[in-house]
Amino acid sequence: MSDFILARVSQTLAAEQSLETLVRQLLEMLEAVTRMESTYLTRIDTNAQRQQIMFAHNSSEMQIPEGFSVPWDESLCKRALEDQCTFSNDVANRWHSCIAAQELGIATFLSIPVRLADGSLFGTLCATSRQQQPYNLEGEQVMGLFAKLISHYVEKDTLVQQLQAANVALELHSSTDELTQLPNRRALFKQLALRFASARAQQQQVSLIFIDLDGFKAINDRFGHPCGDSFLVQVGNDSPLSRAGKISLAALAAMSFDRR
Repeated sequence: MSDFILARVSQTLAAEQSLETLVRQLLEMLEAVTRMESTYLTRIDTNAQRQQIMFAHNSSEMQIPEGFSVPWDESLCKRALEDQCTFSNDVANRWHSCIAAQELGIATFLSIPVRLADGSLFGTLCATSRQQQPYNLEGEQVMGLFAKLISHYVEKDTLVQQLQAANVALELHSSTDELTQLPNRRALFKQLALRFASARAQQQQVSLIFIDLDGFKAINDRFGHPCGDSFLVQVGNDSPLSRAGKISLAALAAMSFDRR
């Protein structure tokens, strides 16, 4: 691999960026190394059995459109994987049954699978040309390296998304009364601080209304806790305040609703 490509890869990886930004830079470098007209990353949906172009870099007459998809069984990449063939400069004869390749006029094809750590197939990294190009060992080596980099980045991106989703769920859980599913004491005081600050800035007023469920313990004692729980839920759902615009209703108790 040339020092120029190594320097660009190092510079690219040193910057914190999205998967799309990373892939687009890698595709541009891949085009320079392979001398192909188009380089692109595909995503394979195993459930829907379709392959879609995620990102593409087109430098000449050949135009691989982003978002373009084909049934996986009809794709050029699937044929290459099944034949264990990463390169061909005679696509029209070798895979003459691939309609998509014929329509795009692909003559030379280089493809490396992008596999995740568990071995599952995420997609493919490809380079194509309408002209017959000779085999390029450096191009295949660079493509293999880039496929691994993309795989690692995809898994990192997925992990970040999972952590963000878990954090949102945890925040929601810690701010919600378990029984009534209303905002709890913690959420109420947080919201009040924001409302008061906003009201001061806009010279408005904030009204705070307490609804005391006096005698609630008698409901539990006479009809049982399930009935008491149902009563609390209905109060939260049916309260006129819960249906009024711009009014927040919260459950406020010493330890949520402790069935006193």
